Amino acid sequence: MSIRCAVRHRLDALAERWQRLATMIRDPYRPEKHYMRGPGPKWHAKNGLHMT
Repeated sequence: MSIRCAVRHRLDALAERWQRLATMIRDPYRPEKHYMRGPGPKWHAKNGLHMT
Protein backbone atom coordinates (compact mmCIF):
# COMPACT_ATOMS: atom_id res chain seq x y z
CA MET A 1 0.00 0.00 0.00
CA SER A 2 1.44 3.34 -0.96
CA ILE A 3 1.75 6.20 1.49
CA ARG A 4 -0.83 8.21 -0.44
CA CYS A 5 -3.31 5.34 -0.22
CA ALA A 6 -2.68 4.90 3.52
CA VAL A 7 -3.20 8.62 4.16
CA ARG A 8 -6.41 8.56 2.10
CA HIS A 9 -7.68 5.56 4.09
CA ARG A 10 -7.04 7.31 7.41
CA LEU A 11 -8.68 10.52 6.23
CA ASP A 12 -11.74 8.58 5.05
CA ALA A 13 -12.00 6.85 8.43
CA LEU A 14 -11.65 10.17 10.25
CA ALA A 15 -14.31 11.79 8.05
CA GLU A 16 -16.70 8.90 8.70
CA ARG A 17 -16.25 9.18 12.46
CA TRP A 18 -16.75 12.95 12.31
CA GLN A 19 -19.98 12.54 10.33
CA ARG A 20 -21.26 9.92 12.79
CA LEU A 21 -20.51 12.25 15.72
CA ALA A 22 -22.24 15.18 14.01
CA THR A 23 -25.30 13.01 13.36
CA MET A 24 -25.44 11.89 16.99
CA ILE A 25 -25.21 15.48 18.23
CA ARG A 26 -27.95 16.72 15.91
CA ASP A 27 -30.35 13.86 16.71
CA PRO A 28 -32.12 14.78 19.96
CA TYR A 29 -34.09 11.50 20.19
CA ARG A 30 -32.55 8.93 22.50
CA PRO A 31 -34.74 5.81 22.63
CA GLU A 32 -33.03 4.52 25.76
CA LYS A 33 -34.38 7.53 27.66
CA HIS A 34 -37.96 6.67 26.66
CA TYR A 35 -37.81 2.92 27.13
CA MET A 36 -40.13 1.55 29.77
CA ARG A 37 -39.29 -1.76 31.37
CA GLY A 38 -42.78 -2.57 32.56
CA PRO A 39 -45.38 -1.49 35.08
CA GLY A 40 -44.10 0.56 37.95
CA PRO A 41 -45.01 0.70 41.64
CA LYS A 42 -48.04 2.96 41.04
CA TRP A 43 -49.54 0.46 38.64
CA HIS A 44 -48.97 -2.39 41.09
CA ALA A 45 -50.52 -0.39 43.95
CA LYS A 46 -53.56 0.49 41.85
CA ASN A 47 -54.10 -3.06 40.58
CA GLY A 48 -53.39 -4.82 43.87
CA LEU A 49 -50.47 -6.84 42.56
CA HIS A 50 -47.21 -7.15 44.44
CA MET A 51 -43.83 -8.08 43.04
CA THR A 52 -42.08 -10.87 44.89
